[in-house]
Amino acid sequence: PVRYNQLSLVPFILLIDPGASPTTRAGMGWEEFQARRLVYNDERNEFQKVNAIQAALKHHINEAIEPDFLKDLQQLISKTIEYPIHIVFETLFRKYGKINNKILPQRRTELEQYNYNASLPPDTIFNMLDEYEELTIHAESSITLPQKIDIGYTIFQDKGRFSRALRKWTQKNLPDKTWANFKILFQEASDEHIEFGAATAAEAHLFAQQTNYIAEQVAAQF
Repeated sequence: PVRYNQLSLVPFILLIDPGASPTTRAGMGWEEFQARRLVYNDERNEFQKVNAIQAALKHHINEAIEPDFLKDLQQLISKTIEYPIHIVFETLFRKYGKINNKILPQRRTELEQYNYNASLPPDTIFNMLDEYEELTIHAESSITLPQKIDIGYTIFQDKGRFSRALRKWTQKNLPDKTWANFKILFQEASDEHIEFGAATAAEAHLFAQQTNYIAEQVAAQF
């Protein structure tokens, strides 16, 4: 509930089973009974919906997380999770939610040494950097925007085809060195490389055709 209240202004209320369907009692009119039944049906539907969502989440947790990490939550024989889902998440976050800060420099080194295949879209790099930034936030050791961009710059620097884009970035004024501008610049550089590569391949194919034609004409004369 505490973590939930940080995400939503709607109060956290764990729905309870509304029980058996309402019955009539002495002195109750038809309209009052129908109103009570409508309220009951709404409550029953919401309760069943919440239960179904909880069951689906528990199933995914059982499938996605190694059994050793779920021993405190699972039944001994059936291996099912009977606790309410908010207890499950609170337990997992409390025991395993803290990220070891030793992971951060290791992951940064992996990024800086990443051998980027320039035939892939630059979004490959941008997404990796966004994920790394999110990791540092959860580890309560957030990287700054210049640090994030420096890692991306290092990755693209290993590819000579981005040399012009790298020079353009270096020449930009500091206020213009935003994450959005970084992505736009290197996306455009990638698009230009793909277009140039396609044009070069087409020219090479045309040249080969012309060469073969001339060779055939010369051979026919002899």
